[in-house]
Amino acid sequence: MISHVCRSTTLAFLISVFAWFPAGCDDSGSTKDPIQSLTTTEKADLGTALPSAEQKQSFTISDVRLTEEAPYVLPGSGTLDFIYDAQDTLIGYTRLVNTGVGCHDGACAAIKFILVFDPSLEYVHVFHPAGTTAGEFFKGLDNNTTDSEAFTLDDWDTLYGILADPPTVLLALTDRLDMVDAETGATFEEYQGSVVHNAAYTTYTVLTYILHTREIIQSDFLTGVK
Repeated sequence: MISHVCRSTTLAFLISVFAWFPAGCDDSGSTKDPIQSLTTTEKADLGTALPSAEQKQSFTISDVRLTEEAPYVLPGSGTLDFIYDAQDTLIGYTRLVNTGVGCHDGACAAIKFILVFDPSLEYVHVFHPAGTTAGEFFKGLDNNTTDSEAFTLDDWDTLYGILADPPTVLLALTDRLDMVDAETGATFEEYQGSVVHNAAYTTYTVLTYILHTREIIQSDFLTGVK
């Protein structure tokens, strides 16, 4: 399921112009590489979200920005890609994220996923990169505080819907630990229906990276001002 949103022609034009500035550094401490062709695997990964993707330009996210995602962000999350079609038209952005989810007991496994945005910085899709052997999305089990199971297709559909139109209660949340009972692991009633069942931390974690990555693109790579 992919969200469909109105495109901002003006913003997309400005983004495209900016993306062709010479490779180098900006005041945010971020750097960017020359445009290069996508690999076969990368094109396959983006086949659903950005089917015309052919090229990318990779940017290094500054240490300052990564520090803002501490203590959860893990190595391997520091690259942002501008995605182009064969005609050199900017068609979106992607970011690979490797991160912890911050559950109460610290026992939750880290997750790995790719975020996709359109040229207007609207969220488009989230998925695991091809060949992922660790970092898949798991959820807890009812009345069981020790075991878990992988997301089902229904869970993915629920997650897609939440990310496409985030509930106000999640956007207003300031501490992820407030969603879940520390002793039972149960999601508090206030947040039920706003997260994937038994996967509150994963749901919220992905959402926070969508919001922060969008901020990084807009502030550090489109305006040059942090």
